[in-house]
Amino acid sequence: MNEYCNLHNCRILLIDDDELVRHSLKLAFTEMDVFMYAVASAEDGLHALRSHRFDIIISDYNLPGMSGLDFFRRVRESHPDMIKVLISADGGDGLIAKAYEIGVHDFLQKPFVLDALLATLMVHVRKRDEAVRGSVTEEMAAA
Repeated sequence: MNEYCNLHNCRILLIDDDELVRHSLKLAFTEMDVFMYAVASAEDGLHALRSHRFDIIISDYNLPGMSGLDFFRRVRESHPDMIKVLISADGGDGLIAKAYEIGVHDFLQKPFVLDALLATLMVHVRKRDEAVRGSVTEEMAAA
């Protein structure tokens, strides 16, 4: 059984201006039968959020126009339940602290290996799933 099988139920939005990153990750996730929609800018990401449902957003920090951090600031209120991961070659403590302050769930330093990204996503998917199961159990006990 694939240890990343929980991702099969997830829809992922990837925002990265590097075509090689977009293509490589999209190919890898497609081969694992996981839906990934990839765009090159935060503005395109905002448009995608208006027309599609996603469970996970992975965004680069350094993007043309709006940064990945500004993108996450814009969507934190409208999409609070989405798993948010910031990726960047710039990994200073200040950037990471700001990311966590605005609700980003995790940070990955570029370059990273696919297994590191998958493990990061799975940690947060499991946490989300456990929280959902816990709230359903509480609702059933209260009924």
